[in-house]
Amino acid sequence: IHGEFVSANRYAQRYILAVIYFALNGNEWAGAASTADGNNSFGGRKRRMRGDERINEIMMDKNMKIPSKAKPHRRVLSEDSDEPKHPFLSSVHECNWEFVGCEMTVIGIDKEGNKVRDSVVKNIVLPGADSNGENPVPGRNVSGKLPGKELGKLKYLEEITMNHNKLAGSIPTELMALDDLYWVDFTGNDMTGTVPQFGEGLQYLYMGDNDLSGELPAFEESKEYQMTHLWIYNNNLSGSIPATMGTTMKHMTMLLLYGNELSSVLPSTMDMLTSLTWLDLASNQLSGNLPDEFYSSTSLENVYLNYNWFWGNVRPRIKNLVNLKELWLDNNYFSGEITSGYRFLEELTSLQLHNNSFTGEVPELFCGLVNPPSGAPLDVTLNCNRQLHTEWQDYVECNCCTESQCI
Repeated sequence: IHGEFVSANRYAQRYILAVIYFALNGNEWAGAASTADGNNSFGGRKRRMRGDERINEIMMDKNMKIPSKAKPHRRVLSEDSDEPKHPFLSSVHECNWEFVGCEMTVIGIDKEGNKVRDSVVKNIVLPGADSNGENPVPGRNVSGKLPGKELGKLKYLEEITMNHNKLAGSIPTELMALDDLYWVDFTGNDMTGTVPQFGEGLQYLYMGDNDLSGELPAFEESKEYQMTHLWIYNNNLSGSIPATMGTTMKHMTMLLLYGNELSSVLPSTMDMLTSLTWLDLASNQLSGNLPDEFYSSTSLENVYLNYNWFWGNVRPRIKNLVNLKELWLDNNYFSGEITSGYRFLEELTSLQLHNNSFTGEVPELFCGLVNPPSGAPLDVTLNCNRQLHTEWQDYVECNCCTESQCI
């Protein structure tokens, strides 16, 4: 590299980046580095839906719900922000290669006790499209299998983003074990295998729209994970949701596991996720009653449990979830009368209850939400249309409901 002094660290990370380049078809990484602009709103294809195909097209669109909240802004680092980026494998410092971000970091102590600093790779950002899975980068073809052994040696790596590409193979355990890693985004690829165990420091894990299988990793009781976003929707995950998720992930704000094959019951420890605002477990095979502890999860704002096998009644204690804005319970096996507890949810804007086995008459208090004297009406759906009544669906009497609210 033109005779300049190069630390052992630089030799290593330059070699590792070259291995990544060749392993992932680097000669076809078209597009400028400016495509990684840090504007990471929610990405992913529409969810796979399971359930009653008789539901009309409008309701089908409603059930393809995605978060309106954006992903948090990433740090996109470089050795010098005024320096132009150069192609991979060029003779310039590797921190000035496209798609690579670095930062000056203490990497050791010399014989005199002085701190040794060097520019180390902090992030690798190679999106195949924007974060919504749209506007693909022309010619971008990041494909192949991640070289886990080499990635695991980038010990200062904080972020890796390769969403909406053609990655195959499994997610390297060596990568997920890195101590400084806090952001992983492999959304919209063709990755297989299981979700590896990850470190306590990982905060954002985006793996939706892949072909991952097996059970969720174990969450060790002795650890306190920093995870805030866990998005592994539209895969083939099976098994139950670990009860230890509630006891070890106190920082979780958004949990998106919809479109999998998860089974068993909703863990009673979910109320311990005291920061959780967005819970989407739709289109799985979850069953049983909603646990008592669910009604104590007061931080929840958006809850999607539709297209599962839940049964039992929704209790009046639902009124405790005072921050709820959207609650989708449709296409399950809930039964009993419609509780008036919904009436006390002042923030509620959407309530989907259709295709269950609710009975009786909608409470008068509830009608105040369905057709309020002032303000926007609650977006609610119920089985209150006699003409569409079927043998397996009970009929709910709702004198205040409009035609659009009666499924």
